[in-house]
Amino acid sequence: STGPASAWDGTEEHKNYMEERRLFYVAITRARHTLRVFRIAQCKSSFVTELERITQNTKRPSAMF
Repeated sequence: STGPASAWDGTEEHKNYMEERRLFYVAITRARHTLRVFRIAQCKSSFVTELERITQNTKRPSAMF
């Protein structure tokens, strides 16, 4: 996964990326009280990076990474 394309390009890589993104969203929205996201330090995740950016201004402790 290299990140979102600017427009739907129909490639298999883009389809796989969008499916991974959908599954990540489903997992996040199923959390009832607390969400903990873990990642391997050496592995970049565009999903986690985006989530960190979105939650940067959130004051709840559960939004810390």
